[in-house]
Amino acid sequence: MNFHLLGALRVTTAAGVEVTVPGTKVRALLVALLSARRRRISAPDLVQELWQADEPQRPLRTLQSKVSQLRKALSEAEPGAGDLVVGDHGGYMLDAEPGTVDLDRFDQCMEDAYGRDDAGARARAFEGVLALWDGSYEHQYRWAGNGYDALILRCESQRLQAREELLDAWLAAGRAEQVVAEAPVLVSQYPERERITVSLMGALHVCGRQTEALELFRRQAKRLRDELGLEPGPEMSRMHQAILRQDADIGVGRPLRGPALRPSARTNLPRHMTALVGRGAETSWVRAALRTRRLVTLTGPGGVGKTRLAVEASRTTVRDHPDGVWLADLSHVDGSDGDAVQRIVGYLADLLGLGEPQRGAPPLEWLAGALFDSRVLLVLDNCEQVRDACAELARAMVEQTPEARILATSREPLGVPGELVHAVAPLGIPEAAGSDLLAWPAVRLLVDRARDSDPAFDPRAADPDALLEICRRLNGIPLAIELVAPRLRAIAAEEMVRWLDDEMWLIEVELSHLPARQRSMWAAVEWSWRMLSEREREVLARLATQAGTWEAAAGLACCRVLDPAGDEVVNVISRLVTRSLVAVSVSGPQRRYAVLEPVRQFCREKLAPEDLAEARNSLAVFYAQQVRRNDEQLRGAAQEDAFRRMDLDAPNIRQSLEWAVTGGDPLLGLRIAVGMSWYWVQRGRVDEGSDWLRRALDRTVAGKGEDDPALALEAVTWEAAMKRLRGILCDIDALRLDRWPESRSELGLLRARGLLAVVLPVGESTVDLVGQTLATCRRLDYRWGEAAVLSTRALTHLRRGAFDKARDDAERSVGGFLDLGDQWGVIHASDCLAALSTIAGDLDGAERLHRRSMAVATHLGLWPKVSHLLCELGQLALRSGRTDEAESFFQEALHLAVRQDIPAQQQVCELGQATVERHRGDHLRASARLERWLQWNMRVGWVEGEVRVRLERARLALARGRTDEARKDSAAARAAATELGDWPAVASACETLARAAILLDDRATAEECWREAKRTRRDMRVPATGEDAELLQDLDRYFVTQKV
Repeated sequence: MNFHLLGALRVTTAAGVEVTVPGTKVRALLVALLSARRRRISAPDLVQELWQADEPQRPLRTLQSKVSQLRKALSEAEPGAGDLVVGDHGGYMLDAEPGTVDLDRFDQCMEDAYGRDDAGARARAFEGVLALWDGSYEHQYRWAGNGYDALILRCESQRLQAREELLDAWLAAGRAEQVVAEAPVLVSQYPERERITVSLMGALHVCGRQTEALELFRRQAKRLRDELGLEPGPEMSRMHQAILRQDADIGVGRPLRGPALRPSARTNLPRHMTALVGRGAETSWVRAALRTRRLVTLTGPGGVGKTRLAVEASRTTVRDHPDGVWLADLSHVDGSDGDAVQRIVGYLADLLGLGEPQRGAPPLEWLAGALFDSRVLLVLDNCEQVRDACAELARAMVEQTPEARILATSREPLGVPGELVHAVAPLGIPEAAGSDLLAWPAVRLLVDRARDSDPAFDPRAADPDALLEICRRLNGIPLAIELVAPRLRAIAAEEMVRWLDDEMWLIEVELSHLPARQRSMWAAVEWSWRMLSEREREVLARLATQAGTWEAAAGLACCRVLDPAGDEVVNVISRLVTRSLVAVSVSGPQRRYAVLEPVRQFCREKLAPEDLAEARNSLAVFYAQQVRRNDEQLRGAAQEDAFRRMDLDAPNIRQSLEWAVTGGDPLLGLRIAVGMSWYWVQRGRVDEGSDWLRRALDRTVAGKGEDDPALALEAVTWEAAMKRLRGILCDIDALRLDRWPESRSELGLLRARGLLAVVLPVGESTVDLVGQTLATCRRLDYRWGEAAVLSTRALTHLRRGAFDKARDDAERSVGGFLDLGDQWGVIHASDCLAALSTIAGDLDGAERLHRRSMAVATHLGLWPKVSHLLCELGQLALRSGRTDEAESFFQEALHLAVRQDIPAQQQVCELGQATVERHRGDHLRASARLERWLQWNMRVGWVEGEVRVRLERARLALARGRTDEARKDSAAARAAATELGDWPAVASACETLARAAILLDDRATAEECWREAKRTRRDMRVPATGEDAELLQDLDRYFVTQKV
């Protein structure tokens, strides 16, 4: 199988037959894998390349589908070719055989051409190189999206380099007329490529067209000055002078350029014994930047890997700098007395072998003069402590030398005009420990360095969540990871997580081979701390009391005692961002800030206890106000932004809760917990929510909330609702259901009662929660509450067969939520409408409603709702006979439910899986699932769950030929469903019991159950669907036959 990227994408078999690769995204996937040159690309990176910002709903599954399509297309064209696509959902590579990818052949042909000493042979070799191309790259890959601009740029650059080499070879071989024929178009297209202009000037001179050659120089020199602000380079100027002198040997036996004839480039770059992890894209970016920019600065916090990235990136440019690539470590230069510029120039002069600086001459002018025509790259490392001196040096070099380039590393930019700044971020960390964990750079670095210390270290034997948490605690900072990774040979990953809570690791863990400032994280942070003013240290120490990311207002809140107006603190935060001690990111329209974990731990030692308490209190008050505002916005058009803010603020809210509940201000902690309750429910964090509510209640005046009884009652109600969602019984008497809100100031209690009405089983309360809550909402003119309770009442009507009432309530609920702009409410009420469509036999309509709701729920991150909707889609797939698809839906739903720790939803998912297993004949596995959930329902008193489990057990028993078990379970389900008023379940139980009675020759019981099922479905208007419909038809035929 041969692959062609040089021009249009083509794939051919070994026999030369064209292979059709179907679909734009599949072709884009192939391009990505080919351009990676047998390097494995992680699944998240592939998703980003293929879809950019338009990511599909289930990206990994969609990517797997595209990979399967690519493998199929290759295998159909040539048996076994699909196996070239190697990998799994963690990452993929295309393991093409040597010589089958034209990009590889191009590289080899270029090397061969450079190795030809004869000009004619070299020209023919480069002609062969260019023959590999099939048209221009400019538009060939636009169909693949913006993700392939780098590929287009790289290939066009390589092609242009080959054309330059060919022009040189033609001129050296005496074929000037060919240069004159080809070069003018290239000069017009690439005026900045002086090498092409020089070749054309020489060719025109050789052909006796000196006037045109001089006119070309004049025109190009003017264009460079006017459009680019540059003067002609040394080589162009030398050619101009040679033409003016009428040199006769221009072009004749011209020395060939290129890697083969350059003197070996000089460099002092160190060779590292370990591979650079996770910086491949940045290395390429830096190299490309150095080709077009004269000054590039890498910024970032200490230990993030600026020096290593600079060394590895500059190493790839050695061929581009024949006068050397030189690393200058400026950490030892003393800038305290104002002579830093003189010291740096002396250091560089010694490093570059320039001799002593000329006495009396300004040092920067002398250095610029010494390097005037040098194609040299200076890597200035650790510029932060002599930043001003480095800025002067960089400005002089950029302005006074045409070819020299500078790559600087610093914890803040140099601030020189024309400087290109790249902020080096910590290594990537996933949100959760999935199967592709090792594809993430931070985790891969941790594992690689652990293996360096202990080759027997097996990441598969370690707890993946612990490995991920280690990387999170270290914020993905490479130095921190490299410092702690060797400890994994002695302690388990779980133990290391606990060990990292103690800031002593900052001091104790050292690597002796590193510079003193990097031997420990404490030294790395202290290096930056020493450069701060006293006010900057005070502000940083207070900012470091926050966890995760925070908005500017939170930063001002914790520093209010230092600067009540906040003006000075804003300026200090800006300076700390510039110095890479505070990281800044953009989330939607908002900028957010963070102090990296090692810096936070360092600053913990710098803040007095009373100052820490004051900062924590200020933050708790701030986040209590934030939570209250966001909680209101969760029920309207601003819902999406409110969810996003609360997601981002969650670490700081937890920290504020911990501080308030454990002694700072328990009542304030209770307010925060109550304000977070609806958010916790929507995000599926009911376990966390109920625990916080209980802790806060226990600490507020012996758990009675005497300072604020209304708040305490609201908290108890939220806690009870969350416990019921977890399948835990609650104390109904403690909920004071005899007391209802009298004013809108108690809407929080009304909301909690609304959720309780949804989750409390029928009969567990003597109060009609739905009716009472709806009446109170209407009395208080609470429109959101009315819409929410209408959707709950619609489901109650649906369960009891009152379909017209159910549709009316559901449609009114949808209308109310639409008026309020509440997307959650719309999809919640749409559940009832979808169920009505299913009952009416409109399975396609029900599926459309569920898929539309799932798209909204996924967008909002409402994972419990997504799990529920996936189960509904699974049931629809089962009814349509799509068993494999149903299983996939149930498995994905169960994964989400387990992650959210919602047992009731887990039960629904596993009931679906048990049905799939029954259909496939995997009876033992299905039986084990159902037995486990039956015991759980009986333990927690969840009667609705028991009914559904017993119905499925009865169907499974019939499939296994265990008729007595089927009769027992269906009879128990019938009795419980009748008590609940769940008429669809009553009808299903009667039909299943009738089937069992027939098999047991109990015709009387069978007919009685059959007639009850028919009567229930008629009177309660509960039509049979799916398996129920098939069973009822069988029963009808049986009893009709018996009568005949």
